[in-house]
Amino acid sequence: MVVYYETPQDLPIRRYQKFNKYLMIASEVGETIADYDKRMGRAIVYLKNNDTTNAAKELQNCRQGVFNALEEYTPTGLALACMVKSVNGKQYNDLTNEGLNAVLDALNEQGYTRGDLVANIERLKKKLKLSLKYISRLILATIRLPLMPAEYVKSKLGTAQFWRKKGRKN
Repeated sequence: MVVYYETPQDLPIRRYQKFNKYLMIASEVGETIADYDKRMGRAIVYLKNNDTTNAAKELQNCRQGVFNALEEYTPTGLALACMVKSVNGKQYNDLTNEGLNAVLDALNEQGYTRGDLVANIERLKKKLKLSLKYISRLILATIRLPLMPAEYVKSKLGTAQFWRKKGRKN
């Protein structure tokens, strides 16, 4: 039996940092042939548009993605491993690559599939987005913004437009 932390927000700080790191790597670089194909397609489009800077970035990420696949390095799997409290009663608290790979080995022994991994990561991403929306609303509710002049409110202009019209930079 696998026991997970309920949401990414429930993770201890260091575990959350690792979880976030691996999700970002998976998102930016990739780890599968589909990720490779997507990056290569983007690079081709950039090259057709003579955008060599972005083409080079895509090709570098593509290269790193191939390296990840060849090294059997799965950032998505490592992110999920960060969410695991225990497998069959055994606690997993080692957040090194070796420790997180031990979690993946335990999940593999349980018959956990790539489909299970992707489904769980997507579920966790949704919970993370919802948590971040809620947190953002709380932060916005507590931030005190400077009051704008009444004429700004009446003008219905954007902030930059208003200050340009007034002759000031915002």
